[in-house]
Amino acid sequence: MFEIKYRDGAGRIGIIKYKNKKLETPTLLPVINPYKNILPIDIIKKYKIDAIITNAYILYRKKFEGNIHKFLNFDGIIETDSGSYQMLHYKKDLEITNREIIEYQIKINSDILNVLDIPTDIDKSKEEAEKELNITIERIKEGIELKGDKLINGAIQGGVYIDLRRKAAEYVKNLNVDIFAIGTIVPYMIKYNFYKLLELTIEPKLLLPFNKPIHLFGMGHTLIIPLSIYLGFDIFDSASYVLFAKDKRILTPYGTFRYDEIRNFYIETKNKIYHIEEIKDYNNEELIRILAEHNLYNLIKEIEIAKDAIKNEYLTDLILIKAHTHYSLYKATKLILGKYYNYLKSLEPIRKRSGIFYGGELNEIRADVKRALERINERVDKKDIEDLFDYIYPFNSFKNVK
Repeated sequence: MFEIKYRDGAGRIGIIKYKNKKLETPTLLPVINPYKNILPIDIIKKYKIDAIITNAYILYRKKFEGNIHKFLNFDGIIETDSGSYQMLHYKKDLEITNREIIEYQIKINSDILNVLDIPTDIDKSKEEAEKELNITIERIKEGIELKGDKLINGAIQGGVYIDLRRKAAEYVKNLNVDIFAIGTIVPYMIKYNFYKLLELTIEPKLLLPFNKPIHLFGMGHTLIIPLSIYLGFDIFDSASYVLFAKDKRILTPYGTFRYDEIRNFYIETKNKIYHIEEIKDYNNEELIRILAEHNLYNLIKEIEIAKDAIKNEYLTDLILIKAHTHYSLYKATKLILGKYYNYLKSLEPIRKRSGIFYGGELNEIRADVKRALERINERVDKKDIEDLFDYIYPFNSFKNVK
């Protein structure tokens, strides 16, 4: 079902095969509102997107009973959300059972199912988080019994508690799920607390096998996608491209900017580039549509650049360059490279196609350089070759590293 084609570090390019459909990862699943779709599906198709995600709970409330592929006019893979986000966002239980929402997703011909997992909020106690985690696991088991020939996500939750997330991973990895799915903490994303966000996702990931793809729920920002791919995550979904557009915010490779605060800027889409002054007189609906397409274009571009980096083995260079675009990302990259060095070095190729890009002090802790220095120290007496460090790239920058 999942075949890995290329690897660089923990990052990988894989193929998910389902019936007569194929999905190449890493990939972004745009969130589609089935009834209020700001960006028409024909525009989304221009970007050669092979999978989308929509909300089964909204469809259920609207009493939709048809085929979701025909309804959305999309032949690729469709994943359906169970309504868990609504449960978290609106702080209320949904008037539907886990069995009902799973059977409904099957009825409307969804390809990838989600159980009614409980994404524990940031303010929950550990006892509450563990209770919700146990409920989620039981719901996954029920989903596996019902899924038939559909694919199903195995949701790994646990809130802000790393030990509970690791416990969840230990449970879920032994279940017959098709995709591992790790819940993220929205407030950490909003506050750009990237290190904590990634720590809560990578800790359970360390316990998961490599033979299945991993979906990061709701992780859709240009700053954090490359580092997430470097750490081995495969599938991302996000409504950020639309939500930011509605709030007149623009996604760029360097972060998010407010539309009314920038000057001499170009809004990019696949087939057209607009100068920002050109669209200021557009009506609100058309303006939001253009900004949403720009945001989606930039998210997809981050994915495609990362895929090229994996194929040509410069993924570490890419994340170091990216780290310098925002202080929060720089700090997260530095902490992640340090804390998870043993995990990362075990996946780094011994040989690569090209040399390395100089990334400042981060070069000293990148897995390939640090491992190379360790191997030299194991094999030779540094005193005998100390002068060579002045001349041999990349070690000429690190001759004093202990």
